[in-house]
Amino acid sequence: MPYQSTTTADALPTTVDKLSFRTPSTVADLCFSQPTPISFNQQVPDVNVEFQRRTLKFLLATMSNPLLILLLFEGIVSGPEIRTVQFILGYAYDVFYTKAPVIHTRWGFIFRAVSFSTTCIVFLCFQWFLKLRHKNWIDLSITYVLLGGAIVIEIYAFVLVASSDWTTLWLSRHVKTPLPKVITFVQVGNKKRWSNSMAQINLLSYCLKRKPKKDWPLQDWFFRSVLQKFDENLDKILYLTREPISDTFKCSIFKHLLAKSKLLMSSTEASKLQDIVASRGNLALEEYAFPDFEVWTTKVEFDQSILLWHIATDLCYDHEPADEGNEDRKVSKHIADYMMYLLVMCPFMLPKGIGTMRFADTCEEAKEFFAGRNITSLDPKSKVCKMLLAINTEIKPAQVKGDRSKSVLFDACILASSLINQKEKKWEILRQVWIEMLAYAAGRCAGNYHAQQLRRGGELLTHVWLLMAHLGLTDQLQISKGHARVKLILS
Repeated sequence: MPYQSTTTADALPTTVDKLSFRTPSTVADLCFSQPTPISFNQQVPDVNVEFQRRTLKFLLATMSNPLLILLLFEGIVSGPEIRTVQFILGYAYDVFYTKAPVIHTRWGFIFRAVSFSTTCIVFLCFQWFLKLRHKNWIDLSITYVLLGGAIVIEIYAFVLVASSDWTTLWLSRHVKTPLPKVITFVQVGNKKRWSNSMAQINLLSYCLKRKPKKDWPLQDWFFRSVLQKFDENLDKILYLTREPISDTFKCSIFKHLLAKSKLLMSSTEASKLQDIVASRGNLALEEYAFPDFEVWTTKVEFDQSILLWHIATDLCYDHEPADEGNEDRKVSKHIADYMMYLLVMCPFMLPKGIGTMRFADTCEEAKEFFAGRNITSLDPKSKVCKMLLAINTEIKPAQVKGDRSKSVLFDACILASSLINQKEKKWEILRQVWIEMLAYAAGRCAGNYHAQQLRRGGELLTHVWLLMAHLGLTDQLQISKGHARVKLILS
């Protein structure tokens, strides 16, 4: 499903009630100022430049004061829903993939009124003057259905326009008029702004041919027997699942990024931003004095690091009994499988590398390992993980196989053993490492790819990127002090 931006008037209290819109340079005005009208024959502008330009336009209002943005997000975003980021991305979806920039203009409303009026006039003229000249009930029925359907479509379009974020913002500027009460009456109920879920792929389950249960029984046959003949990589879709993003999961990511933002504000070192932006697990491991932490983070390529930590997290996850109350364990597992999905299905959103080759080599080595020990998809996964952890890794895998194979299977077993030795701290370490890696990937993804994913339901990576930009944790969008003049009044 595409990114949904439609909302009702009561969907914005956590944002609108916090700010008083007194001047045309407020946060909402900057974000929702009317764009230049786009003609129907005009080519779509460069999405990358336009996406970052409009995002920067919004951030000018908040990033000019670091203390203000922390107060803003602590008051708004730390609730059960991170509505601010979803609000902006809904607007971005409207700009790039709908006619909203044309509809929400003076001429757009005029054309909408003319279209509805003429349709009603035609219906009335037919009812009063032309109906008596036609006796064929079939022709009359078809005509009534067509005209009635046209009127219903026009009314439905008006309701959608009235329920949009653009209209809600416009109403917030005209609270002293009777229009808000009238339009609020016809607005539809609140809808989900995006899919609110993240895709998951597990490498070991893929190698073991453990397919998740599908709602459509013929889906497995269709992909394996039909589509795979056109593209052999389509079989990975059979192993793809979706996990709903809980409020606890959102808060865990936000608190981590907020702590990094506060650390950046309290530091006087100019290079502190680069250290935080470039961190991909090394800062978390250094904090916990993890042995040889650079070997598993900054001294390897990012795609290799994803594979290493994904397999290690999976081995730790199935090594111990399930603990549903351990939120760090669940967050680590979900981000690990989500990052593997990005590596396999959306490599364009990650820094350039040979992740596809590493994934293929690692899968081949895992399949050989399973085949040599008669492991099948019917064997419990905990048994498979115990066999992998029992491998003698005193000799480095690179010394045995050389650099011809890019597999990281046995290196991940070494990492998993080191994590298991951390005992109670391992899940806290894994959670922080994965959030750092998620933030690193979000900051390195180009704006045009973030924009493209909006029409596919939106990616968690895009939300993290925009949240980082708000908190000043990205080097793509930075504002020097004194260059933005914004008047915000906090109630």
